[in-house]
Amino acid sequence: MLTEEQRRRLEDARKVLRDRGASAGDLRKHLALVCSVLAEMALCDMRVLRAVLAERKRQDQQWGDDQHHDNVVWLAILMEEVGEVAEAVLEEHNARNCGLDVLADDHLDDVEKELIQVAAVAVQWLERSFFEEDE
Repeated sequence: MLTEEQRRRLEDARKVLRDRGASAGDLRKHLALVCSVLAEMALCDMRVLRAVLAERKRQDQQWGDDQHHDNVVWLAILMEEVGEVAEAVLEEHNARNCGLDVLADDHLDDVEKELIQVAAVAVQWLERSFFEEDE
């Protein structure tokens, strides 16, 4: 259940997100606000959201923040990242089955890193889709 304060914050964010003249900084600020309200509602752990947002920032620094691909390219990018999750999961599984728990724990860390990258790519794809709808 949303509190009155959460309702007000979400409504403020919705208005800014619908404003075609809003700056990218305003949009990011209000997107972060929406994420914080969701975390408060216990729909998601804030640490996860922070990790995904940090990865999004890293991706923008590496590839630029103007990635305009069609859905086929976005799907290929996402599936490449999902493949890296599968590889890390298999390496963790194989290490644990061989009794190499220390190595398995390292691979488990890799699984988390790869899942964060998958989430960040999915978020970027959605962002581009939403922004293109607004244009």
